Amino acid sequence: MKNDHTKDASGEPEPQRPGFDAGMSRIDVPRLGSDGAPTGLPGALDQVVVDRLFQMGISTPQRPIDHLVQRLSGPGSSAWLGDALRMPQVGCKGDPESGLARGRLNIREIDDMKERCKTAALTDGDTHVRLATTAGYYIAIAAAAVHHHRLISSQPRGELSSMLLDLGSVAPEPWATLLGRAALELGAA
Repeated sequence: MKNDHTKDASGEPEPQRPGFDAGMSRIDVPRLGSDGAPTGLPGALDQVVVDRLFQMGISTPQRPIDHLVQRLSGPGSSAWLGDALRMPQVGCKGDPESGLARGRLNIREIDDMKERCKTAALTDGDTHVRLATTAGYYIAIAAAAVHHHRLISSQPRGELSSMLLDLGSVAPEPWATLLGRAALELGAA
């Protein structure tokens, strides 16, 4: 259907863009002005709806590491991380600082810890446990890279390096140093 009575500023009939006509209903698409911008919309959208659609279009789901960065950025992160690494689900043998930050655990113990953390981070129903084991997972990877010069993950080195750098930027000492050194170790290859 063509709407012949619509005229532009010069008095000429304005070209119509195709619409949808399914029997009795018709939905017109917006007309474009001489500058290419829409001259009007068939219906106005509420600003709240527009804001939500925009947010949905630009937001990405948070990864577990994003939650960990957020937690480590908060108050009490040093005590929280120390307690998290001592949880049975993390399975760090002995003192976490001595074994992981100072390198007293052998590669097998670190790899076993990483695997326990990976399993718990993916399957445990408790969000606190998942967050703690996510921390254990990345700290184990960092310890293996720094103290044994081994990559104990199938994740790409560059991605791991970037994630460890993100964690190291917010982690308390001695973990910040360990994570930063691991990021350099993995990024250097």
